[in-house]
Amino acid sequence: MRLAVNRLLVGLIVGSASVATGCGPKPAAHRRVVMEAPVEDVPSTEISERDYGWATGARQFNARDPEGDPRVAWRLDMGAPLVHPLMTDGRSVYGTAGGQAFCVEANGTERWRMQLNATGGLAVRSPGIAVPTSRDQILDLNPMDGSITGTHDAGGVVTGHPLPLQGELVWVTEGGQVASDAGWSTAGSDSALGVPSADSVHVYFATLTGEVVAASRARARWRAVLPGRVVGGLVSADGMVFASYIGELGRPGGVAAIAADSGAVVWRVPLSDDPASGPVLGNALVIPDRSGAVVGLDPATGKTVWHTELPGSPSTALAFGEFGLYLGNADGHLHRLDPDDGGEIWSIDLGATPAASPVVLPGVVVVGLTDGSLVAIGGE
Repeated sequence: MRLAVNRLLVGLIVGSASVATGCGPKPAAHRRVVMEAPVEDVPSTEISERDYGWATGARQFNARDPEGDPRVAWRLDMGAPLVHPLMTDGRSVYGTAGGQAFCVEANGTERWRMQLNATGGLAVRSPGIAVPTSRDQILDLNPMDGSITGTHDAGGVVTGHPLPLQGELVWVTEGGQVASDAGWSTAGSDSALGVPSADSVHVYFATLTGEVVAASRARARWRAVLPGRVVGGLVSADGMVFASYIGELGRPGGVAAIAADSGAVVWRVPLSDDPASGPVLGNALVIPDRSGAVVGLDPATGKTVWHTELPGSPSTALAFGEFGLYLGNADGHLHRLDPDDGGEIWSIDLGATPAASPVVLPGVVVVGLTDGSLVAIGGE
């Protein structure tokens, strides 16, 4: 599967296991299994040519994948478990751990690390880096040295991470307030969780009660009710919002497509187990579940394109490279899949559980581990 040319910069990068510690690649057969999951009977909608620019609420960068067998290119100790999303501008990796915000260059050189009482994830945008803090503030940082260049009152604890939107920085608080550094705010709901997303019109976020809310400068525009609470981040693209949700009252978890203009549920597809993270979007909409199944769906119809099984339970969200699809596993492995058919290309033992979802820079995948390691995997 080749991602659309107009996909921009991403939010997350991958890493991998250490040759220095004797961890090597695990050979795996490239396989394809196609299984049809039933699409629930909801009204269908035509979807135009896909635009992936804001597909995951963070800019996507279609970076060159590592070539050949995987190897550890570098490993850094960041001093605390890495559990929040990593971000990239295509040249460096930015993240938070133990209250610190940091910047590491693609070659593994640490540019800066600052103790800011950082919480959650950060945002990368052209003016600089935006970091939420435990003091209910958002700090603007100079990406070159980490110095503080501005401060915003967040109005509460920020859920997920802030989003760049039409030249502004927007965020959602755990109390459901949507706000901007331009000075406006609106009460979108009474709660929020997970990672929000945005397009050119709305900010989309999930609530504790299983709703997806679309909000703008003026007010909440619509609410869509799903069968269960949303898992992970939302995806907004092509006039659609995609969300994974857990099962409740004996019903299985699944994934849903919601019309961005009205909040109408276009389709829902049940999974074999609760989703392990939110979906990601390329030529297929891809969702991992807790059983180790990874499913690729047609984003227009919800029909299954491919289905593959991995050992163990996924521990990160997925991330796309130019030709690869990367996923961390609770057993300590990083897997690279073929996004065209789900076949496993390779896996590598990282020595600890990946938790901060992978991001891809040219020739390397970077991932954060629960032992505090930031690891980059290259090829040989």
